[in-house]
Amino acid sequence: MRYTVNLDCKTHHVSRDGTIPVLLRVSINGVHDYFNIGKKIKAEHYDKENRSIRSGITGHSVICSFIDRQKVKINNIICDFEKKGEVATIAKVKDIYEKETGKVKSDSFYEYVEDTIKWESKKYILKSDNTTYEPYEINKDDILSMWLVRDYKITSLFPRNPYTFNENIKKKA
Repeated sequence: MRYTVNLDCKTHHVSRDGTIPVLLRVSINGVHDYFNIGKKIKAEHYDKENRSIRSGITGHSVICSFIDRQKVKINNIICDFEKKGEVATIAKVKDIYEKETGKVKSDSFYEYVEDTIKWESKKYILKSDNTTYEPYEINKDDILSMWLVRDYKITSLFPRNPYTFNENIKKKA
């Protein structure tokens, strides 16, 4: 398996205060993705040609050692996959990395939408009480009971004669 972990900041993502996010470019078997490590540096402090942080700035050694620690974490995750004999993919490595280090809040609109879709896919609904609202997951039995109650009310109000059933619904609605 071929893999590389390199520092590669996206210099076109400059924020209002002139900083850019420090990213690690992880490539596994030709497929690559960027891992946000949660640090930002000024755009002038990054050398595009050498893909490194310029020396001589304040905190150079601190930032470089932090980046090296993150590279080692990612290398260890990939080596664990190799030891187990499993195939490492970008998605698996990213999930494990985010579990170990914590997910970094990104300013990316696409990541925000992805997180929102994941949150909404849990299908939480609000159960009302007199004073509080508490979320709970929709259960199959809840759905069945709601439909059965609705069906029971309809059958008690209207007879099941196929000729009059649709006409009675139109009159009542």
